[in-house]
Amino acid sequence: SRRENLLRAYHHEMPEWIPVIGMVDNYQVPVGLEDQLGSELNLVTFSRFFGLDIVERYEEVRYEKMGEFRRYATAIVKEIHRNVRVSNRREGGRLYRTWETPYGEIRTTFETVNYRSSDSRDAATEFPIEYPIKSRKDLRAFASIFEDLEYEVDPIGVEGLRQRIGEIGDDGITLVWCPSTPLGMCVRYYMGVETLAYCNHDFRSELERVLE
Repeated sequence: SRRENLLRAYHHEMPEWIPVIGMVDNYQVPVGLEDQLGSELNLVTFSRFFGLDIVERYEEVRYEKMGEFRRYATAIVKEIHRNVRVSNRREGGRLYRTWETPYGEIRTTFETVNYRSSDSRDAATEFPIEYPIKSRKDLRAFASIFEDLEYEVDPIGVEGLRQRIGEIGDDGITLVWCPSTPLGMCVRYYMGVETLAYCNHDFRSELERVLE
């Protein structure tokens, strides 16, 4: 089956054929297939139409239907804080996220940019314009966020994933989202390249303890 062949490739074994997969999400939206696939244009229907292997990312946010920007799936795992207070506040096109920790308060800010997608839909993307780690003094407070973090399995999310695996069947596999590596997240969301470079040069041992 396609599923077995994909798993061989992921396990570094010789597959019977080279897997070929497509991508349909908020950024890769095929156009001109509405007559063939109707409103149910998603990764699974797209892949089956072209005879492709299916590798779907099961995420909290997933593009699902033509004419809809996003459909929200329930997360499989909940993040729970006992001693750190997390708050989100949106003003206009900006999202402010604040962590109140035993070692001080830190904040990050995301900017939302609206644009017209390739199929003329209203779309949006978010990117950080203020990183939570701005200097050495923020390292201890930031580390305490993850020291305080606990995870709890959400049965609703697990059931949603189980149903999605059943829909795909032997035509492919489903991947569960996870963050990038700690270093990658520092570059993209936690610190930015400049602050990371300075911390790595001036306070490497403290930075390494945070990443651990």
